[in-house]
Amino acid sequence: MPTVAETLPGYEAEVWYAAFAPAATPAPVLARLQAALQRAAATPGYQARLTGEGLTVAVSNPAEMTEFLRTEEARWRRVVTDGRIVSD
Repeated sequence: MPTVAETLPGYEAEVWYAAFAPAATPAPVLARLQAALQRAAATPGYQARLTGEGLTVAVSNPAEMTEFLRTEEARWRRVVTDGRIVSD
């Protein structure tokens, strides 16, 4: 059976996790949440658990996450469009 790379050259997909807050969340609350998430992600236990599962820990800020989401949406929209994927 061919690998994904042999079947779909250039194919890349990643699993990622993110924390979201309502759009109207005040900036100081978002800043506190961001700081808490960064502290949690920096703990040795968290790092060890995720890297032990083969994951890479990367923490972004809200602006970086917004750009990442725009890029992902454009990429997967293209996959759906080019593949003529429809839902039933």
